[in-house]
Amino acid sequence: MRAGAGIGDCRALLVPGLGGFHYYALMSPSAPLTFNPRNAVTASITRETRHGIPAICKRISAQNRADTPVEWRASIDPAHWNFWRREAEVYGSALAASLDGTGVRLAQVLAIEALDDVNVALWLEDVAGRTGFDLTLMDYVLISRAWGRAQARLIDAGSWLEKPWTSRGFVRAYASSKPANYALLDDARVWRQPLIENHWPAGLAAGLRHLYTQREVLFNILERSRQVPSHLDFWPNNVFVDAQGQVVPVDWAFFGSGALGEDVGNFIPDAVFDGFMPASELPRAAEQMLAAYVEGLREGGLDFSEDAVRRNVYASAVKYVWLGPLLLERAQRAEHFRYGDEPLDDAGEQYAERGRALAFLCDWARQAGA
Repeated sequence: MRAGAGIGDCRALLVPGLGGFHYYALMSPSAPLTFNPRNAVTASITRETRHGIPAICKRISAQNRADTPVEWRASIDPAHWNFWRREAEVYGSALAASLDGTGVRLAQVLAIEALDDVNVALWLEDVAGRTGFDLTLMDYVLISRAWGRAQARLIDAGSWLEKPWTSRGFVRAYASSKPANYALLDDARVWRQPLIENHWPAGLAAGLRHLYTQREVLFNILERSRQVPSHLDFWPNNVFVDAQGQVVPVDWAFFGSGALGEDVGNFIPDAVFDGFMPASELPRAAEQMLAAYVEGLREGGLDFSEDAVRRNVYASAVKYVWLGPLLLERAQRAEHFRYGDEPLDDAGEQYAERGRALAFLCDWARQAGA
């Protein structure tokens, strides 16, 4: 997703449609941007042009469509991980001021417009910089260090986790919401599917079973650890490095309470799962990013235990406990897709990369002490 810059007086037409209203900007032609259409909270993200100025208008909604999967339904509970208004609350808060001087900033807010009681349009700066596939390992290290400084500041700011709209217990709630058939982990037939047998590393079956059986241990490590204000959807498509070297995270829809290190623990494997980094880079990237994050915490003046941070990063593997069973189930399908629903002619390389990343996470779970 690309963050936006533009003009705040968006005129719009709300047209009734199947399962809800559809949003059309009337001021100018628009270009839709890639996002997760299954999540009902994000109704649309478009790049608009008005008076020659590029802008992104992101509409968030409380309306669940008829085809919205259960695990992606919008919630009206402010503490729920998928509370529909959270991103508007973040951009309408003083979070930008709390981040000042950390090397992390918010996209500039141009307007937050209530279209009706259940739809809000966010108009934000169109961040010029590197994101997604343009990010390098050096960028990953810079991002990790800056985010360490930022979280140290947010802890010091004191009251962010007291906001009624911050999410609570994200990893457990998110992972548990995923419809996964864990019985497949013990089904020898699915492990003999060509995509699995030919592309997944030896020992992964045992590793995934261990991750599943030890999930409560890992959830507890994270939940009993020091809680800090966290982005909770930290991955390459949600972070920019701008022309000044500032880190600009976007998509704050899950913002809330997380364990120290949890965001970095999300960023590292997601970079492989969605094809931004080869799995062969995981060990080097993980160590460099974790070291940079720890250094950022120190630069932010935070008193913390490095061992505890590392354990939290390793325990964050439990967020993906559902992914192995899902990939086992999907291996039998005729069609396969990359992020953004682009079809794949050959899913073998994708399965090989994801299999290596899953094996890496299983090792993390063991290092966490599970």
